[in-house]
Amino acid sequence: MASETHSERRLRGFTLIEIMVATAILVLMMSIVFSIINQTTDVWKKSKDRIAAYQAARNGFDALSRTLAQATLNTYLAYVKADGTLGQIGVDDPQGYAPYSELHLISGNSSVLLSRTAAECPGHAVFFQAPLGHGNVRLPSLLNETGFYTEYGTDSGLPSFLTSAPGFKAKYRFRLMQFLSRSESLSVYATGPSADPAPLDPWAWFRVPISQSEPEAFPLADNVVLLVLQPVLPYYEDSSGLALLAGNSTPFSYRYDSSASVTYTTDLNPNPVSARHQLPPAYLVTMLALEESSARLLEGSGSTPPDLGFDPSLVFQDARNYASDLQAVENALRSRNIGYRIFNTRVPIKGAKWSAE
Repeated sequence: MASETHSERRLRGFTLIEIMVATAILVLMMSIVFSIINQTTDVWKKSKDRIAAYQAARNGFDALSRTLAQATLNTYLAYVKADGTLGQIGVDDPQGYAPYSELHLISGNSSVLLSRTAAECPGHAVFFQAPLGHGNVRLPSLLNETGFYTEYGTDSGLPSFLTSAPGFKAKYRFRLMQFLSRSESLSVYATGPSADPAPLDPWAWFRVPISQSEPEAFPLADNVVLLVLQPVLPYYEDSSGLALLAGNSTPFSYRYDSSASVTYTTDLNPNPVSARHQLPPAYLVTMLALEESSARLLEGSGSTPPDLGFDPSLVFQDARNYASDLQAVENALRSRNIGYRIFNTRVPIKGAKWSAE
């Protein structure tokens, strides 16, 4: 048999084995390319979710800080009786002048201030008045009642055509909420702790608007599970930097109430000072937000607040345990592979005029 020429071998084409080997190599290369694309897409989606979730939390945190810094009591000097309440000359025999205000700032456990469970409203809340100009007439100096707290629940404020649509599913989340009433609805003068006659509930000025069927509150950011608020007082801190409540059963409490007859003292400053009708000069604010992907996994429990691995009623009760409480919360979230981020800042209160007199 004559041997094949070069041109004859070229016309013969590829053998089956050659085609199979080439196909296998092509499939392998395509698999590697698709794997890289999928991994890149997953990383991009996760990064996008994380950035979007934390951006909303950052915006909410910044809004809280800006608004809290504007808190005011509009304090003035007034004739007061021995118990610190207003007096009238010739009627109540006032004892002298003292700072006084009908406005009110209060911060502490959300569950106590809002009469809810710690699972529903974990962490702390703060309520106060500030010149935000929110009303029917837009004037920047108009007073508003406002406040911040965390809450677990479904979407609020959605239009009925959306909630009644087939297939609609309520989205349950922890949220950073802001209470904000219009200037025309200012009620602290009538129902606040300094009102005359004294109200049955001195906290009604924020409790009632929040608990009504259409609450005067709205979400600032989803997936915010904790808000910690620690008032900072000048020259009335112990060696650890914590203010000490004199004669209080929980001396290192996070609680602050501008209407209460509460005094502060430490071993460094043994002379008690009253915080009544005074704003704290600053707040140390801590906020903890979850990743959206982690929040979606926790949503399976529906309207019942999910178990985050720690008891909200047991943490952040004593300011001395702040670091250990925060570490316990972080350990609990890590053990459940829950992604989170912590925001911290110190908010100076511009209207504070702290006096030890």
